Amino acid sequence: AVFLSLFQVDGNTSTLSMSIHFKSLKKLVEEQTFSEILIPLQSVMIPTLPSVPGTHSNHDPFPGGWAYIAGFGDTVEILASLQKPKKITLKGSDGKSYIMMCKPKDDLRKDCRLMEFNSLINKCLRKDAESRRRELHIRTYAVIPLNEECGIIEWVNNTAGLRNILLKLYKEKGIHMTGKELRQCMIPKTAPLHEKLKVFKETLLPRHPPIFHEWFLRTFPDPTSWSVVYCVLL
Repeated sequence: AVFLSLFQVDGNTSTLSMSIHFKSLKKLVEEQTFSEILIPLQSVMIPTLPSVPGTHSNHDPFPGGWAYIAGFGDTVEILASLQKPKKITLKGSDGKSYIMMCKPKDDLRKDCRLMEFNSLINKCLRKDAESRRRELHIRTYAVIPLNEECGIIEWVNNTAGLRNILLKLYKEKGIHMTGKELRQCMIPKTAPLHEKLKVFKETLLPRHPPIFHEWFLRTFPDPTSWSVVYCVLL
């Protein structure tokens, strides 16, 4: 998994093949003697505690079906970001497919701790009657650090990146700043504070007004759904 995450790709490559670029890894997983490795899903990594105190010898802290890695989908998608993360498909022993992202050049240990903290908050929300009624929760996902510079993240479907949403809205209004324009606005770190403030207030702020609320109004035109969306975003 570390080799897959840190595999170098050039800027023009959009896909790789497991059977070509990671042939040995694909062959290893498909061998009959390959050990059972649990697919790292958030749903099977959070223990369920007994509802009442005491000794519970028959309690199962991890209920539900477990899926083990049985193979890989052949296509490896290279995502268009600076670190070039790879989107892979794991074939489970239950016959289902699970999507993961192998992220290189990033220490995911803090991300992992943040997900653990969010899970703790969810437990507190479930204990509160009003929070349960409003279905307040934080959507969490599995984060598996492999070392200090790469790891695996569970893919969450039906999500949109904040940057992509904002860029689209700015482009529609004709105020989007290209990378070249942004670089032209950069001034030396040693420049006086008043010069930095002038660039920020007179150049950057007018081209980046508050606009995120427009996405909510377009996507969720019914006001009754706003509270539900807000709860999910929490």
